[in-house]
Amino acid sequence: MPVRKTTQERPMVRANSGSRQPSTDWLSGRLVSAGRMGGDSQASQGRKKPDTSRTVLSTASAMRSGDDWRRDLLKSEDSPHNAAMTASARPLMALDLSVLEAPYPSGVERQARQLFQELPKALPEFEIVGLARRPIQDQGHEVGRVVVAGGAWPRPVWRRRMLPTLCARLGVAHLHTPVTSLPARLLGFASRCVHDIPWARGGSAGDERRNILRELWLTRELAKPFPTVCVSEATARDFKTVVPEFKAPVETIGNGVADMFFERPPSRPLPAVPSDFVLVVGKFRPRRRPGVLARAARRLADETGVGIVWVGEGTESLREGPLWGLGPVSDEVLRALLAEARALVAPSDQEGFGIPVLEAMAAGRPVISAVCEGVRAWAGDRVLEYPAEDAQALAARIRDVVMDPPPSAVLDRNRSFARSHTWSRVAESYAEFFRRIVSSRR
Repeated sequence: MPVRKTTQERPMVRANSGSRQPSTDWLSGRLVSAGRMGGDSQASQGRKKPDTSRTVLSTASAMRSGDDWRRDLLKSEDSPHNAAMTASARPLMALDLSVLEAPYPSGVERQARQLFQELPKALPEFEIVGLARRPIQDQGHEVGRVVVAGGAWPRPVWRRRMLPTLCARLGVAHLHTPVTSLPARLLGFASRCVHDIPWARGGSAGDERRNILRELWLTRELAKPFPTVCVSEATARDFKTVVPEFKAPVETIGNGVADMFFERPPSRPLPAVPSDFVLVVGKFRPRRRPGVLARAARRLADETGVGIVWVGEGTESLREGPLWGLGPVSDEVLRALLAEARALVAPSDQEGFGIPVLEAMAAGRPVISAVCEGVRAWAGDRVLEYPAEDAQALAARIRDVVMDPPPSAVLDRNRSFARSHTWSRVAESYAEFFRRIVSSRR
């Protein structure tokens, strides 16, 4: 299985623990020096911190604050684009890229990466910079400018302590994160994305046990009044159910599909899979109902000889019988598998959006989906639905698609629909959202 090279490490910085740390001016949304943000106040100076010297390079400019620190940092990369950025002095828009640490992304990670690539074109009046705790895997795509610091912190601690400090020292005008949780000290100049709130809908999530303590913690995080993007109308309804008195702006902006999924992939050897198969994309999780998939796969093998191939983290152990697991795969392999699959199967009814559904439409493949409000909210009748816990109904849907494929006119209609949901268009919607949020603080 091909693994792509990582990008060359970008210049990294470390906060000067001996200086006063910045915090938030809650009225204007700007960052001012007050000795509170970043956890390096006098009250906390005696605490032992993780040693970040192995993963973070200290520079003289890191000891300064405001525009001087930012200007010197950018000059440390020898590129014409950096020189233009230094000269333009445009306000800085930062994206939290700490989710991009796995070599193969989930939907949340795919969204973060694609927005980072597309926002510079959609939001030209801002400079776009990514903030991360570790170097980003490039996956063969251009990553852009990323400031990396604090790699020794666990990710939740990094978000709580290092993320506000980086925003302050860079002079960030606005920060956006693709996850729910943000420290309260970022209120006033940060926004977030909420992908799904599965417990809000009730019902079953396969064999996945509910974590009540995590749900309570997430509910508390959701209640923080950050401007919020929900990825579907279903997620927005769930959000209002969980936080009915929420006062900050809430907007629905769906996810997108990369242009490469509209193109026929180059010929390449496929992994060892059945000659005739349908495809499942996503991390191995109980809410994707592996038991239902296995029972449907056995029924299909007896009736039609069609197998079910599942790609995603944790599926490597599914190597026997008609349900084949390939583990995580690159985008090139995913495109090749979509091109050969009879259909995509989306087996979870707990998705907030369902990016693989849109990617399959772009590739001209039929989609068979468990009844899922998150998918139905945007896909409508463009998918063939079945009850999520009914293996017999799933097998019947797959058999119907194999024996009587949808007409090309239907698939072409789905491709045209997908073209209206590219990541570039999604980025334009985010850009308008960011403009409104920033202008409302002036």
